Amino acid sequence: MVKLKYPLKFVGVTQDFKPTHLALDLAWNVKYGGKNADIYACGDGVVESIRDGRNNSMVNGDSGNYVTIKYAGGYETRTCHMLKGSITVKKGDKVTKDTLIGKMGNSGYCGRNKAYHLHFIVWKNGVRVNPRKHVYVYDDNVVAKSNEYKLL
Repeated sequence: MVKLKYPLKFVGVTQDFKPTHLALDLAWNVKYGGKNADIYACGDGVVESIRDGRNNSMVNGDSGNYVTIKYAGGYETRTCHMLKGSITVKKGDKVTKDTLIGKMGNSGYCGRNKAYHLHFIVWKNGVRVNPRKHVYVYDDNVVAKSNEYKLL
């Protein structure tokens, strides 16, 4: 069984998975890297695609800079709105849960306040699924006390 890990040390949800938002938005915390927190692969996998070089934009639907990784068991993840120039992997790279893939940012469309956060997408066999039901908190993750952490 594949046990994917959250891609950030700090796990604070700012927007949950719902029919109009098929992902989790994860917050930053000053104690765990701040606005440019480190982002890690969620397990053993292969980098499928990256996009880098995007700035913040006010175009709704623009996910900015991202890394997509394919894992065993039919899983794929995409970490979006990454900091321009921070992506440390390339297509075809093998990764583990300890592989740094980049940093949190606010590239692409991050709402009217241009807030730094991580838009976290998970697919199972090509279908978007709720990350909360498919990704696990590991011992080195720190979970926010509140289920709704505000974007700063």
